[in-house]
Amino acid sequence: NRITTRGTFMDLRGVDASASVTISTVVNGRVGTEIQSMVFATNCTETSDLNLLDTFGALELVEFTTVDSNNFAVANAAFANVEITYAAQLQSGTSLPANVIVANSVGGANDNLVPDSYFGPFDANPLGPKDTLEFAKENYVLNLLDGSALVGYSFELDVFARNLPPNQLNGCNGTSTQEITVG
Repeated sequence: NRITTRGTFMDLRGVDASASVTISTVVNGRVGTEIQSMVFATNCTETSDLNLLDTFGALELVEFTTVDSNNFAVANAAFANVEITYAAQLQSGTSLPANVIVANSVGGANDNLVPDSYFGPFDANPLGPKDTLEFAKENYVLNLLDGSALVGYSFELDVFARNLPPNQLNGCNGTSTQEITVG
């Protein structure tokens, strides 16, 4: 039994040759009235003529795997799950620890960038050569099939820190930017 809520994905890899699905309302956190019930094959053949985003009742096909002529599995996906982690480390080769004072991030779809700020105290402070200071994680579901327009995503993290005594007057700030384009 696997339970999912509306708008989420269910991974059927590793299930038997068929799956039984029941879609019901939810009343006070419990299964309510059955809306739809179906049994379908999960081990389709080339003649199945599957297309991404085909609908089967209330279900939508968002990914399937085929095997190419070299016997390699090929994922056919309509969406990609992307996790962005805002984190800081000392630059490679740096041995002087630093106190992180504040960090600022801005990220998301280019038409809806969301800023955030992170203030101490931080767990990994001072930040040493082998430490990673994680500020936040964000998850996005990217539509890989919407060819109507290129969709850009940008993620930036600015970290402001100071060296430890006797070099505490020296700042050691850093910025990192990542960009993703889907289209």
